[in-house]
Amino acid sequence: MNEVATESAESTAREAQEAELVSVRIKELRESPIQGKFDADHLKSVHAWLFQDFPEHLPGIIRNDTTERWTKQRVLEGRSRAYEVHYAHDAIEARISRILKAFGGARALKGKRLDAAAGLLAGLYGDLDHAHGFHEGNSRTLREFIRELSAAAGYRLDWIGTGIGAEERNQLYTARDILVLERAFPGLTPERAMQTDDRAEYEAEFTLTGLRRAMGGSSLQAIIRGGLSKL
Repeated sequence: MNEVATESAESTAREAQEAELVSVRIKELRESPIQGKFDADHLKSVHAWLFQDFPEHLPGIIRNDTTERWTKQRVLEGRSRAYEVHYAHDAIEARISRILKAFGGARALKGKRLDAAAGLLAGLYGDLDHAHGFHEGNSRTLREFIRELSAAAGYRLDWIGTGIGAEERNQLYTARDILVLERAFPGLTPERAMQTDDRAEYEAEFTLTGLRRAMGGSSLQAIIRGGLSKL
């Protein structure tokens, strides 16, 4: 086996081990959820619990601000073409604290109809995903945090129930990335994209158009609603 193949095999093995251990930590939280106020400290505690076995992921530590844009290249399963997702790059912890304080915790959801609750949860998810508080593990942390928030408000949110196949996972990533890009470039239109001198903004409009087309009218709200029920 050559060096490249060896490194690839080792990387795959590490990813499999991480997925297995984090899955165990998620099951632990489902049995004994972290008690908190659904504020920034609560979110950090969820991340710290899930990734306590991986110190390289800096469990519970909010990533540092950067002077430049914070981006990620997304390649969906079974696809070869990547697109760029833009996250917040400054005032990260203050941003997360502000988002969660404005949301208002479990009381903001209590008594809401399922469609309305799903809409609120999708909006919160989009805000927090755009803030992207951690170097690694944001997706799993946000899913567990949102699940715990739902449960505290009297709902069951079954992420597995939203679909576990590659296409369903791609739909979830696509729906989330749309919300993130809408927050990174608020009010972006084709007309503005054609006039901008910002190449990232220009490319983001084309990415958004393609992602919206791929969703076919669906949304993160619809995906969450598919896994949401009253306790």
